Amino acid sequence: MSFLKPSSATSAPSPTPSNSSQTGKKRPRPDPSAPVYSQPENTSSGLETMTRVTFALDYLKENDKAMTFEDVFKYLSIQEPGGPGAKPRPAPKGGRDWKLLTTILQRHDKVEFDPTGFKGLGSYRYRPKHNVRSAEQLKGLLQRQTSSVGIKVSELKDGWTGAIDAINELDKKGEILVTRNQKTGQPLLVWQNDPSLSHNIDPEFRSMFLSIALPANPDDMRSRLEAAGLKPVSAPRESKPLNNQPQKKKKKAPRKGMKTSNTHMLNVFRDYSDKKK
Repeated sequence: MSFLKPSSATSAPSPTPSNSSQTGKKRPRPDPSAPVYSQPENTSSGLETMTRVTFALDYLKENDKAMTFEDVFKYLSIQEPGGPGAKPRPAPKGGRDWKLLTTILQRHDKVEFDPTGFKGLGSYRYRPKHNVRSAEQLKGLLQRQTSSVGIKVSELKDGWTGAIDAINELDKKGEILVTRNQKTGQPLLVWQNDPSLSHNIDPEFRSMFLSIALPANPDDMRSRLEAAGLKPVSAPRESKPLNNQPQKKKKKAPRKGMKTSNTHMLNVFRDYSDKKK
């Protein structure tokens, strides 16, 4: 069995060295900036479109006036590739980006589009949640309110840059009611107010009222009210005692007008002894 001897075993072939290892030159790496022509050049066109729509809405909101789409398009400064080795160039009027953005903005719920504006060119304006841009419009909106829920100032500021100044001025005149942040003093909610219902309070009565010190402990306040013969609002409700006696079951009255009989079983109880043989 000479084939089991180590001397007869075949050795593994050694790898052949490449030309680059023999010459000492490194293999050139591909340029990461080179475009891959098998894939679309812009794979995030959808995200870029929505970003441009957001910028367009912010631009309309800041200007707070009707504008043409050409003004909005110039503000966006959209660039398109100029081909291999060429610099990007401005997107043309009436091109793909132009048509796509006009379609989106005309149907957007935050844009007031008037096709007859600017002599048929079409006008675009930011549409806030409340169509209020002056103090008189704010008072009209508050008068049309059908509930007692206040209007958020943050919603009024959306599309109305002078909302805070107008609210402060109306508050000084007593034409609206305002709740403010305790730390910053910024208005938070507004309601309608009727100045004719306001009455001046005697300064002496106000000083007497404010001089009354309230107890720090709520339990002391309850005991003082009870001592004065007043019922505190936070007093527990009196529960009615439950009747633990078992309820008597009503007996059913017997049915009248019906005769009970077993006439259908007369043959069973009949005596047949006389018929036995």
